[in-house]
Amino acid sequence: IERAASEIGAALRDKAAYTVVAVKSTVIPGTTDGVVLHALERASGKKAGPDFGLCMNPEFLREGSAVEDFTKPDRIVIGAIDPRAAEVFGRIYAKFDCPKPVISLRNAEFCKYASNALLATLISFSNEMAALCEATPGADVEVALDCVHLDRRLSPVIDGQRVKPGILSYIRPSSGYGGSCFPKDVAALRAFARDRGVDAELLNAVSAVNDRRTAAVLDLAEARIGAFKGKRVGVLGLTFKSGTDDLRHSPAVTLTEQIIDRGGHVTVYDPIATEIARNAFGDKVRYAAGALDAVNGADVTVIGTAWPEWSALNWAAVKSAMRGNFVFDARNSLRALSLDPGLVRIQIGAGA
Repeated sequence: IERAASEIGAALRDKAAYTVVAVKSTVIPGTTDGVVLHALERASGKKAGPDFGLCMNPEFLREGSAVEDFTKPDRIVIGAIDPRAAEVFGRIYAKFDCPKPVISLRNAEFCKYASNALLATLISFSNEMAALCEATPGADVEVALDCVHLDRRLSPVIDGQRVKPGILSYIRPSSGYGGSCFPKDVAALRAFARDRGVDAELLNAVSAVNDRRTAAVLDLAEARIGAFKGKRVGVLGLTFKSGTDDLRHSPAVTLTEQIIDRGGHVTVYDPIATEIARNAFGDKVRYAAGALDAVNGADVTVIGTAWPEWSALNWAAVKSAMRGNFVFDARNSLRALSLDPGLVRIQIGAGA
């Protein structure tokens, strides 16, 4: 960040016109008006405020939906060093029709972390509720959370129609959160808290729940189907969510690695990331050309990522291809489907 700011500052040195420099990356509060500002001033020989503007404009783009999120934003946050910088920078968003709060640089930095930390918290909360249901015979967290979703503060009724906001998708059980943002941002916020002497107990718990979730769901699977050791396992889906080829911090990758560690013989398939997965697994797994190839001869089929393609699978053909009959749905993505009657679906979040 400092090097990039210095390079931009050097470019500003001979630039007579007033220019606004904007930080888009997710950075710890105090970075923009600290490291970035000082590097810009040193390299340019100018003063932030009178000579050039400085803004912090956090991105709220989801992987797999980035274009839609950019063209149809729910808010555009502009953190600015002063009103002039905010006004000039805001011109590039003049045609966007959404709230555009103008706030301080540090509040802009904080709002991105708060947003991602909240979503991660919802996921870990849901998974802690799932763990409780898994330990309670007859309980099903999906049924319980369906009822929670009906709270009008979560899904308001407007003109007689119930609106189901996208945030409800984070109040669902899973094998944990992953990707390039949530793990990194929660860890960064926890470190930020430690540096300032704040005991971030909630964020620590959010991370701890997530860290142990993969092992917990595999323990659940083994309690229902027996040990993975010696079993042939077909894993469908490796990315941290559908619609992307991103394997970073993917719960499905961790799930696969732990199945291997438990002695399972694994074949993997992902609609778009099978080849990329070679960098993660090397020769520890077999790479399938398709879903039916992945489950061919398998004792257990594991749903690692909730790709919509799995709903369209011919599950009778899956049953015919498999040696066993267990389908372990680590994302509960098949909940609404009626599988082939010869298959036994094991979901997360449900007591035996």
